[in-house]
Amino acid sequence: MWPRKFNSLRITGIVLILLAATIGAGSVWIWMHSHAAWQSHLQRAFNSGLRLSDILREQASPPSDLGVTQLKPNDILIANKGKFGLLTDQSATPYVTVFSLKVSGPKLRTQETLSLAIVSSDLQYPVREIAKTKDGSAAVALGDVTRLLASYCSDPILFARYQDGYWYKIDGSKVWGCDAAPTDR
Repeated sequence: MWPRKFNSLRITGIVLILLAATIGAGSVWIWMHSHAAWQSHLQRAFNSGLRLSDILREQASPPSDLGVTQLKPNDILIANKGKFGLLTDQSATPYVTVFSLKVSGPKLRTQETLSLAIVSSDLQYPVREIAKTKDGSAAVALGDVTRLLASYCSDPILFARYQDGYWYKIDGSKVWGCDAAPTDR
């Protein structure tokens, strides 16, 4: 079937090596493209956390990809009691992760407190992974939180309050939800 000169073991070995190298190079390219897409997704979530910090601190208008609403007086009472699971429309019993970030640094004259609650129907978030920020700002700490939210496939609702300000309900499904995550290749 093959001409005699192409039927040798040496030629077959070379063809198989070239084929394996091509498949390996293609796999590396696909992995690098997927990795870059995930890094971009996580960076976008981090940047949204930075913007969200400004929204909480200065009551600035939110960007279109974040749904930020101030809680109503009755809901504020529920939030102050830490019963954030009652403030969502989730049918199943939600997992609630409540924590505060107290940040201070050489640039800050006072300590900033950021109170947060993450409500998810799928999981409780490992907030211990959030490293202390080097510059000590609440913005970077909140960026780390939103990056953590984007790391998992869930559609959590974030409740946040800066210092003793208003409680806000943040729907960031366009930024850190499952549909916002890049597809695995």
